[in-house]
Amino acid sequence: MSTVKIDEARRRVADAYKEEGYAFVDVKYAIEQSPDRTRARVRFIVSEGEQVFVRSLVIRGNVYTKASTIERRIALTVGQPYRASEIRKTEERIATLGAFASVEVALENPYVPQRNKVVVITVVERPRQYTEVAPGFTTGEGFRLATEYGHRNLWGNAVQLTLRLQLAYIPTPLIIDPTARDNYRDLALIARLGMRATGSIVFPEIGLGPLVRTGVDGILVHDLQRDFFITKLAAVPNVNWRPINEFQISLFQSFEFNNSRIFGSQSIVEYLQSLQRQNFNTADLQRKLLVPDGESYVFAQRALISWDRRDNAFNATKGTYVVSGVEHVDAYPLGSRDERTDRARTESHFFKLTQTFGGYVCLTRCGVRTRENSTKASIRIAALTRLGANVQITPTSATYPDRLFFMGGVDSMRGWNLNSFVPQDDVDRIFKAKDLPDTVLDPATGQQIPNSGKFTADTKPIRGGNFMVNERVELRIPVTGPVETVLFVDMGNLWTDPTYPFTKGAFPIRAAAGSGIRVQTPVGPLAVDYGINVTRVKSYEDFGAINFAIGLF
Repeated sequence: MSTVKIDEARRRVADAYKEEGYAFVDVKYAIEQSPDRTRARVRFIVSEGEQVFVRSLVIRGNVYTKASTIERRIALTVGQPYRASEIRKTEERIATLGAFASVEVALENPYVPQRNKVVVITVVERPRQYTEVAPGFTTGEGFRLATEYGHRNLWGNAVQLTLRLQLAYIPTPLIIDPTARDNYRDLALIARLGMRATGSIVFPEIGLGPLVRTGVDGILVHDLQRDFFITKLAAVPNVNWRPINEFQISLFQSFEFNNSRIFGSQSIVEYLQSLQRQNFNTADLQRKLLVPDGESYVFAQRALISWDRRDNAFNATKGTYVVSGVEHVDAYPLGSRDERTDRARTESHFFKLTQTFGGYVCLTRCGVRTRENSTKASIRIAALTRLGANVQITPTSATYPDRLFFMGGVDSMRGWNLNSFVPQDDVDRIFKAKDLPDTVLDPATGQQIPNSGKFTADTKPIRGGNFMVNERVELRIPVTGPVETVLFVDMGNLWTDPTYPFTKGAFPIRAAAGSGIRVQTPVGPLAVDYGINVTRVKSYEDFGAINFAIGLF
């Protein structure tokens, strides 16, 4: 006989009554033990009280917010029982407006039992506007100015507006690197100005009820680096429908303009290859240069469906997680040929399909809380499966670079560094060309030059693919207080040609295994993992990699 379990049962009985409107219900229990104290009878005593009905609804505390904006999100109905589930739903819906610091739904004169009661909805509004300004100076970017402006309650309808702007300019005399100084000297003033401007506006309701919201995000970036610059302009309107907390459907329409320029006559691939030959780590540059050479336009439509039944999105102990996505992409280069490199430019017309399955199982001490902190100290198994494929619509289409799938790093294969995983069909090409000479004789100059016919790990510095399979499993073990360790295995592979594993009749799986430390912090779990590439057979692959992250899958 557990008094804890008995008290939980008492609360469940009370909750069942409150769901039917019995707001003043009182549930107690009495225990009668047998003479030998080996058995007991538990008796629950219920005082129902009056069933409470909603007589009227009163809103208080809204100085700037229109009452109609709040009323549309009230789940309680006049003349109907005062149900606990509708109280929670009302508070959640009003809180999602983002204009209030707190929301409370309660009865007027809550200690006076009465059949028909006035329901009072009390809100505390947050400050409507805020502004932040942060000037600065760095040797890399020169003089910097960052500012942000936000309005949480436009027109009293809880419409949220956020604007951010960051500018950077470095005068020529302050540029230390002579190569960067030569590259920047001939640029116009506007091209010398590093910029990142973002804006978003969110409408909590568009006439389709309180469960549908929409917004528009915009971004303008002009990123200056030592050897190149990139300009990006994007606008992304979106619609989100969330009928329950666990389930939502999101629709996105996006427009992008990208312009990349490598100073000199090199293409992006040639530029990255030259750095790799000099043993530079190009991981950060690769992420920035996931666009074609020159100017291009991208139009895309994306649908995303998610069903999240995890008990904690940052550190789940039980539940499931399912996300399905499909994106249609049309990309057009400006001009049929690149004037600097005289290369033909390819259009993109394809579908990007993604699927994620996650599952979490608690093995021991489930629900037990430690004295040191309030996190659940239980041994858990977490598993995540990710599948992805790009399907071309036209015969000459090629995937836009930033829509490729990448592996390696904290969110895929932890035995490889970020985005360093080589697609399997490229691995096979490297193996076939391993006996070819690294250099050949140039007839024109009589000098040895790199053999362009030999495929190596540096031939394709951007190691993205069009078909991806990734399975991750880890055992999370508490150590002490907020610290826990983990044992994990990551498996999967990546292919540039989605049909390659099927036409070749082979489906090899690469694997990484390792361990790590997790520390619970106020912003989420801090994770440090080291993974070993247990299938390493190639000299160009690292033995393992260390990974840092905030939050767990």
